[in-house]
Amino acid sequence: SVPHLEVMDQSPTCLYIQMWDAEMGYRADSWKPRETVLFIADVKLNWNDFKKCMTGTVTARTIITENPDIADAEDLREHARTAPTVPSAILDQLAINFPEPSAINSVMSCQSVWSRATNAESAESFTALVFAAVTELDLDGQMSHTLSKCQHCQQTVDDTVGLCMNSECLVSSGVERPLSQRAYDLRVTLADHTGSLPGCRLTSPAAAQALNCSPEDFDCLSLDAKTTLKWKLLLRRCAARLVVLPATRDRNSPLISVLALDKVALPDYAARTPMY
Repeated sequence: SVPHLEVMDQSPTCLYIQMWDAEMGYRADSWKPRETVLFIADVKLNWNDFKKCMTGTVTARTIITENPDIADAEDLREHARTAPTVPSAILDQLAINFPEPSAINSVMSCQSVWSRATNAESAESFTALVFAAVTELDLDGQMSHTLSKCQHCQQTVDDTVGLCMNSECLVSSGVERPLSQRAYDLRVTLADHTGSLPGCRLTSPAAAQALNCSPEDFDCLSLDAKTTLKWKLLLRRCAARLVVLPATRDRNSPLISVLALDKVALPDYAARTPMY
């Protein structure tokens, strides 16, 4: 098989690079994930139908410099040490770093979002403003709807030991002390007249704002109070601002995160909901 690299910078996507050169493949054996910084020049780029993205190929003209002694390289190394690599964590990071959800103004129907997310020619993330009703929201079931997250890597913390279980986190290596915070872990289904978007991840800030209840306060509620809280949002018409990671060959289902969920009046809902 042809050796390949998966390289990243400070953008949310990665680049796959194939190395046909045996000597280059030998050099790559000494490169350390999240530690080695590469300056790559003259890599050949091609569209990969299987991965649905651009991929690179090392050629005779390609020059790769390992760990260049420049400030940008050190900044990138620091970023790589804690940057998420799992798709769900990448989506969470996109949501956290999104400057202002109100800037999402590209109105789409549920059908249009789902079609683009499942049949996309590109794996690049996109945003959408959807006017829909919340048709599924389980706040009073048997499952837990809050969890503890590591403040360094945003991964789940095991409450029984109080430590981040992410082996790549700086907490696990002893570089940083453990810090965690409570967060919502909610899924909702959004639906309009064109279709539905199942399993949307409602971000913790969006959930806290939409429910007017912090995760810490939610943990203290009785079952009846959680049921009452659920019906304040369930079946209500809302404006949902989304960030979407389309499905890929490696991930059959798209990942959809709700950055903001605001109830809207019927006239505004009717005027802004697209036909298709």
